[in-house]
Amino acid sequence: MATKVLHPRYSSRQLTTSGSLALLVLVLPLLIIFYFVYQFASYQWLLDLLLLWILLQFTHRKKTVYKGISALQDGKNKLAKDLIQQEVLRNTQSLSSLGLAKASLESIFLRYHHQQFTTIICYLLLGPIAALCYRLCYEANQVWNIKLSKFHYFGQLTNKVTQLFQIVPSVIMSFSFVFLSSPRDLISHCKQKQLLPELKQALCLKGNLGLLLQTLSSAVNINTGGPVMYNNEKVQRTRYTFDIKVIDDANETARSKEPTNDSVKTLISLVNRHLIVSLLVITWILFWYFLD
Repeated sequence: MATKVLHPRYSSRQLTTSGSLALLVLVLPLLIIFYFVYQFASYQWLLDLLLLWILLQFTHRKKTVYKGISALQDGKNKLAKDLIQQEVLRNTQSLSSLGLAKASLESIFLRYHHQQFTTIICYLLLGPIAALCYRLCYEANQVWNIKLSKFHYFGQLTNKVTQLFQIVPSVIMSFSFVFLSSPRDLISHCKQKQLLPELKQALCLKGNLGLLLQTLSSAVNINTGGPVMYNNEKVQRTRYTFDIKVIDDANETARSKEPTNDSVKTLISLVNRHLIVSLLVITWILFWYFLD
């Protein structure tokens, strides 16, 4: 779609218009078809389960990253970079072991939030049509990522719609994920100086990346963020840390550490636990809904 309507000679306004029309052409027909199928379905709950099962597919991405980390532990740096490159937009060939571990952590956490948790929340709050609409917009946003200069204007509407769907899930995720990791760290997480500004940014549709990276830092107790390379272009990002007041004679502040391969395993365990709890909640809500 983009190759047919995206021309470098177009002005920024033309590119934005082209991207907006491309999104409508891709998403609306599928939503209309699914709506009529859903209305005529005899067992809508069965269609809901099938739809959720399709939309929540994420396992193969975690396996790819896990294989990359295993290759890194075995000293196969080239293989690790190639595997992790399949799941991230940033350039991995110049990354160190530390950079690969950080890229893996951020990829797993962000994709879990974007692909699974947000889909669950959209389904609970807005229904199956909205959940499908979100995932279609998200997939388009991944392809027309505005982090790449050629899609900076073309993917604007797709990016804004995706962020709109993610507002409530990102706020819920910010607190529930840290609480599930360590309930006593939730208060410290709320006191992080970067949390409030990032919350405001997410609510104003200016991006939720900072909020999610701060959440990841607080949950796994690691440093996140920092500069990355997209398509050989260096992009500066804020660094996020998790500082905790240590109650002892010195009254010192403990700071988060740099990510390691073990941090990836910890995160995967947390993601699985958070997903199970989320699915249990949705099952309980649906049970009482259909019972009434």
